[in-house]
Amino acid sequence: MNHFPVALYQLFHDLGQLTEAETHTVLKHWRHQFQLQRWEYLSTPDRRDYYMYFVLAGALRIYCVNAQGEETCLGFSYTHSLAGSYPSLITGEPSVFYVQALSPCTLLGMLWEDFVRIAETMPNLERCRRILAEQTLLGRMEREIELFTLTPAERYERVLKRSPQLFQLVPQKYIASYLGMTPETLSRIRRKR
Repeated sequence: MNHFPVALYQLFHDLGQLTEAETHTVLKHWRHQFQLQRWEYLSTPDRRDYYMYFVLAGALRIYCVNAQGEETCLGFSYTHSLAGSYPSLITGEPSVFYVQALSPCTLLGMLWEDFVRIAETMPNLERCRRILAEQTLLGRMEREIELFTLTPAERYERVLKRSPQLFQLVPQKYIASYLGMTPETLSRIRRKR
């Protein structure tokens, strides 16, 4: 594995069923390191993203702002997960949301154009890209269904089961926004538990 983070190696090796040689070919392109301070932005709606990121340490929130200036949390990235503005990478347009560090973050980046170029010659990496896109889509659909069909308490229980670490990494007001409830409602649900 050389100097590559084990979790990044596992992500591509296992998910894409890449051979050792293919995995090393991909990982050598994850060579751009980024540091973010707390509250610093990785992505904003006024600029285009060029990198896909892997979080080595830290936590980030993904959110949008409506015309009234109200924020809605769409999700989180944390240690050993991917981060960035996938829509911006796909469209080549500026990001449609914000990605902000909730703690000091260390990230590795790979240029999206390098990833696409390599995937065109490596079927297993293209398969990995498809699986990542499918997982993202399924996660989004699951979240929307939960927001429209479950009670606030049920949504809380689902997130607690799926991502218990969230409650140690992310301020409660952002978790409440993600769950589609007020911070007060989330506090009440947590006290009753």
